[in-house]
Amino acid sequence: MFVITGIVDDIKARFCSYEHQENSKDTDNLGTLYYVNKKTVSVLEVDGWEKDESGLKFAEYDVTLRDFAIRPAKKRDITFE
Repeated sequence: MFVITGIVDDIKARFCSYEHQENSKDTDNLGTLYYVNKKTVSVLEVDGWEKDESGLKFAEYDVTLRDFAIRPAKKRDITFE
């Protein structure tokens, strides 16, 4: 685990729908989910629980940082079990 610190310049919430595409019949693989209909929306604050946007599901945040640092997490940085 790592800790990332920095100044946030921009946050975008990415929304999408998924499309299932089957793999070859010769494998036991059930297939792959692919992003389709991507949309990004600028946001000012985040909580990880974005509402659906235009029928699309929240997928992730794209965060632009500057003056950032990455370091290994210390035990006191990990706040969940």
